[in-house]
This record gives sequence, structure tokens and C-alpha cells, in this order.
Amino acid sequence: MHVLIQIAISMVGLYIIFSIVNSALVEAYAQWINKRGNFLKTSLDNFFQDPEDSAINLADELYNHKLIQAFKKKKGENPSYIDANIFTQALMELVFEGTHSENSEFTGKTKEEVKGKLPGDLEKTLNFIVNKAKEKSGVNMEKVQKEIEGLYDSYMSRVGEWYKQKMKLILGIAGLILAFSLNLDSVNFFNVLKSDGELRREQVAISKQLYANQAAIESKAQSLKDSINVSNLTGANLKKNVDELLTQILDENSVKTLEGNFSEFGIGIHKFFENKKTFMDYFWGFLGIGLTGLALSFGSSFWFGMLKKLLRK
Repeated sequence: MHVLIQIAISMVGLYIIFSIVNSALVEAYAQWINKRGNFLKTSLDNFFQDPEDSAINLADELYNHKLIQAFKKKKGENPSYIDANIFTQALMELVFEGTHSENSEFTGKTKEEVKGKLPGDLEKTLNFIVNKAKEKSGVNMEKVQKEIEGLYDSYMSRVGEWYKQKMKLILGIAGLILAFSLNLDSVNFFNVLKSDGELRREQVAISKQLYANQAAIESKAQSLKDSINVSNLTGANLKKNVDELLTQILDENSVKTLEGNFSEFGIGIHKFFENKKTFMDYFWGFLGIGLTGLALSFGSSFWFGMLKKLLRK
């Protein structure tokens, strides 16, 4: 195997490990401040808000519905997820008359108290759905419900993409902080791996083990997210969580080897300033940290895909 390929495989293995840690920290923080729930609420505000009259917004009334309230983990906290069926039931009860009646009695008429509160485009869309569901016996409520569920799912797909884009920026910022805190210097990784063949071979073996255990690792990564307490996070707590993760995704010998190699790479809390004396030392150090921060913003799934391509070579 060519030296540069070995170096790339070794570095990607490191990126996978620290991407998991970085994502876990970001997700734990996001859960702590309920970022996902607040983002969902803002997105639904935009969905219900009339572009010509910002005062027209049914999102608050929808969130006060008992079905939506049940999705809240804490009182006063926005739910981070709303099931499509639940959303549709709540919206139909809020907007249409006779929602609790049998299909034959459902007319699809908008409640008087809601008229004037629906955004123009949403009102047109709902009217179109109702007209589409008209049959000889009346309006088929089940068809209306399925159409609204499809509309909601389509919008939530876009919301999910918006959230990922927003989180990618946050992952990058968090990655820079993590890289600086632990001295995750990509330039130094490359130089150490280039000069030490034995360490390079050890890291390649560890990367291969990571790839072989991808499914289990992604499951353990979720456990790591749930175990991190952002409100009481210290360097010691973070190290404990990382150590527990490593013991779960690698065999005992690999864990010992990796921890030993961390020292060779200069990885550790507040080690960035060690052995830096000249301007160029700091230049390459900050460049290496910046490259690592950028790498961690892509997440472990991206690096697993990259590892697969490299191993094929």
C-alpha cells in the first residue's frame, strides 16, 4: 500500500473518531437548549405566516393543541418532533368543521373563527385538497388527511435539509473549538504519520477495524450523545466519555495502541502551545487546527464513505 494512501486512511480514522465526539457534543448542546424544537417552531411559524400580514399565524394556536402538547418533553419547551398524523389531526380540528364526525358528514368547510387567519397560499392549498377529495357522498375526510400528511412530510423534508445546513456550520465552529482544546493538528498528523511507518501501520489497522464496525459505531455514537451532560461538562468528563466510546468500538489492544498514538500525535487537553517557539510553528499549528475543524464539520458518515473509497485502493 502506498505511503500516501496509508497516511490518508490513518487520518480519516482519526477524523471518524473525533467527528463522532464533535457531533455528540453539538447534539447534546442542541438538546440542552432545545435547538431542534425551536428550529421546528420557527419553521412552522414560516409555514403558517402570511407573507403579506405577519399578524396572521396559526402556529401558536396549533402548538397549544392538546395533541401537540403531548410531544413536549418539558413544560414550556417546544417539541423537537411532531408526527405527521398528529400534526394533521390537530390542523384539521383547528381549521375544519365536523372533523370528529364520520366521513359522510365531513364537509371540509373552514371554521368561521379561523377564516382570515389562514395564509393565502395555505388556504388555497387546503381548498384544493378538499375539492380533490370530493365524492358523490361528500368529502372523503381520510383523503384530505392523507393529502395534508403528504404536504407536511414534504415540508419537513425541506426543514430537515435546512437544519442540516445550519448544523454543519455549528459542527465546524464546534470542531474548531474541539481541535484547539485537544490539539487536533492535521498538519502534525500528516508529518508524524509520514515519518513513522510503524505508527502508520497501526493507524491503518485501527481504521480498518472502525470501517468493519461502522453499524455498531453509529449506534454507540447515539449513546454517547445521550450520556454527555453539557451543563456539567469538564475536560475530565469529556475524556471519560471518549474513553468509554473507544472501549465500545475497538478491541482492548487497539484502544491501548490508539491511546499511545495520541501521545505521539500530541493530542491532549491544552497541548496546543507545547513545543511552539517560532512564528512558523504557530502558523502551521493554526493551519492544522483549521483543517481539522473543517474536517469535523463533515461528520462521521462522510468520512466513513471516504474510508470505503480509500480501502478499495
